[in-house]
Amino acid sequence: MTAPHVQVRQDSFDFAHPCEKQVQVFARIPGLKPVSYLLPTGMWEQVRTAEWGNALDVAHEYYAANVWGDTAREAKDALRAWLASTENRLLLTAAWTADLIKRDPAVRSMVTQLTDERDRARRWAVGLEQENAELTRRLAEVETETHVVADDSADPEHVDDCPGCRPRRAATETDPDPDRELLRRASDDSSDWDDATWAAWWRIAERAHARSTTCTCGTPGGDS
Repeated sequence: MTAPHVQVRQDSFDFAHPCEKQVQVFARIPGLKPVSYLLPTGMWEQVRTAEWGNALDVAHEYYAANVWGDTAREAKDALRAWLASTENRLLLTAAWTADLIKRDPAVRSMVTQLTDERDRARRWAVGLEQENAELTRRLAEVETETHVVADDSADPEHVDDCPGCRPRRAATETDPDPDRELLRRASDDSSDWDDATWAAWWRIAERAHARSTTCTCGTPGGDS
């Protein structure tokens, strides 16, 4: 399907008065007859850089208020009805954007720069997700690691004989970790996380890195 196109130009369109210039807004919309509006030259600045839908609105309003006996009134009314659709408006805006990028080197350069920055941000986000997955895996390994205690321990699985670890373990079992609860509710896509979620993730990671091989009670092999 051919994209809609609108051309705005300033030129002489009156053969009887070739020195007098006018502004033409010419629209080609697939499925509709071509439509041309001729506006006073004083409206040039108002429509020359306007988004195409807005330029057509200005032209139509001028004709409705100032032009009588328009022989192409039916075609203009059809165009007006076409513009009333949000979907058509978006289609026209997309076509105007593509045309602007094509015609304007400054805009084209800006779009290229923004595209490069977006691609770098996406690669950075992927890297963060991979790092997050690795840290989460390491954290899980630390949490499930079997404790090894002194040879004379009566509890080789280190469940009950460590006074320093037992109270902390009991507290963990009864009091849910708010940071973990926050991460469980967070989106799977870390790019959607807010500051509070990232802060919770860092606190969990820091706690994992801070673990040592010495219990608070002094028994080798416990948690700190």
